Amino acid sequence: MSRTDEGAEARPEGTPEAPIHDKQNLRHILTTMQQSLTQIDSKIDSLSYRVDRMSERLDKQTEHLDQVERRVSAVEDGHTTLATGQLKRNTELDILKHKMDDLESRS
Repeated sequence: MSRTDEGAEARPEGTPEAPIHDKQNLRHILTTMQQSLTQIDSKIDSLSYRVDRMSERLDKQTEHLDQVERRVSAVEDGHTTLATGQLKRNTELDILKHKMDDLESRS
């Protein structure tokens, strides 16, 4: 038995604080619990749907960013190729200028 408060009846351990007096109260409680569970299930379904949509959008964004990264890389590679070609032409031009200067100085 649990301890008793003034004016309260003693009750066995593990029994609810407010005993259920009839089946009607029990049905009401069970119905309310079922409605709550249904609402929770509905919210979970809604959130799952939203998470799935967000995941799909994130996948598309990631794919788009990958494409942009590949394009940027291609532009950088092209820039490097152009810069290397320009440097080679400048070097060849310098060599030709020196040769011309040598030829002019010999004449």
